[in-house]
Amino acid sequence: MQASDHWDTSAFLALAARVHPGLNGMATPSPEPGLSHGADNTPVISTVHSIWANAYPEAGQPYSSVRTWTLLVWQPVFLSVLGVHGADAVVPVGRLWQRVEQGVVAGFRMPEDWPAAAGEESERIHEAAARLMAVRDALLADLRQIVRIKPLTANRLLADILLMALQRLAVTLPGFTNERVQTLGEVWLAAMGLKDQSRYLLLTLSSGREVLGLERRACCMHYRRDDGCYCSSCPKLTHSERTRRQLEELSHDAVAV
Repeated sequence: MQASDHWDTSAFLALAARVHPGLNGMATPSPEPGLSHGADNTPVISTVHSIWANAYPEAGQPYSSVRTWTLLVWQPVFLSVLGVHGADAVVPVGRLWQRVEQGVVAGFRMPEDWPAAAGEESERIHEAAARLMAVRDALLADLRQIVRIKPLTANRLLADILLMALQRLAVTLPGFTNERVQTLGEVWLAAMGLKDQSRYLLLTLSSGREVLGLERRACCMHYRRDDGCYCSSCPKLTHSERTRRQLEELSHDAVAV
């Protein structure tokens, strides 16, 4: 997709669905309950948090708070990244509506005929980052009215999601080498004020192929659930164990570039 006076919304929605099945979008408004920047989102966020807190009481507030946070921000992050690198555009995430159903935030609505962004890729990254930070700040302020979560933890989790979004886009579109993904990750994190809050881990498969894993600095707390475990990139694991587990996953799933 190339930039023009207005970008191709339908093509972008198709790309989003290819990158992640949860990114089910439509270019129409919706009367359903959801999240909208600038609205009073606390009732919806409170419901989302309560659902996860009640579903896994043994995991406690550390789990329910970060689970709610990652659900709130993953779509704005993914769509911002996809817009810059998949559509040569800056997605105005401040106008995004997110669908919420039974505690899960997935699916979105966006208006048609958003103007395409001019300028170089680096300029689009910084503009998209500024818009994304405004959404992040508002959602975090709303969430912190409901449950305790440290801004540092929230930002590190957002940094992880951002790097994951770049990885998913890289396996969907051509032209993304490991080096390019790593460089873009660093540029995005710097633009978001998140430098060194997450990073890629370069791994070598048994075939000799180099792939990108993730070296996280925040824990999603999934291990606190009775049915939970440590993620392969969990910072609570030793470096050698994270490397071993991610190599095993990437060898089977081929999700890295």
